[in-house]
Amino acid sequence: MKTTRSNINILAVIVLLITSAMPVFPNHLIQSKQSSLDKRLQTMTQNLSLTSEQVTKIRPLLEAQDKEIQGIRVANRSNHNVQRKEVKSRKAAEKEINRQADKDNHATMNRAIAASDSTLEKGMATVLTAEQNKKFLDERKKK
Repeated sequence: MKTTRSNINILAVIVLLITSAMPVFPNHLIQSKQSSLDKRLQTMTQNLSLTSEQVTKIRPLLEAQDKEIQGIRVANRSNHNVQRKEVKSRKAAEKEINRQADKDNHATMNRAIAASDSTLEKGMATVLTAEQNKKFLDERKKK
């Protein structure tokens, strides 16, 4: 009973921690994106000796590029998903074609086997007595 209560308490603490941390994740992503932009600007400022006026003009350019790249990535992901669906569709069509070919091959094989059986039965009928032939045919029908 004691272990069950402690397990429930541990589970409650874990759930509480997860739910309390969830609002932080989106903010963290926004801050990291902003900080990467700030880092880029800081690096450019140091390497290019930018003035504060240049920094204020360059920031919107970098932000616009970030948004554009994000759009490109989303479009690429969408195109990738469409291509994967097309490949799956082609594979399904190819499977169906192969399945039909297998059916046709199987039917052809069955016809060939039936013709071979018929030829064997005719040949056996010329060699066997009527009683032997009847027994032979009865045995074949059982299989």
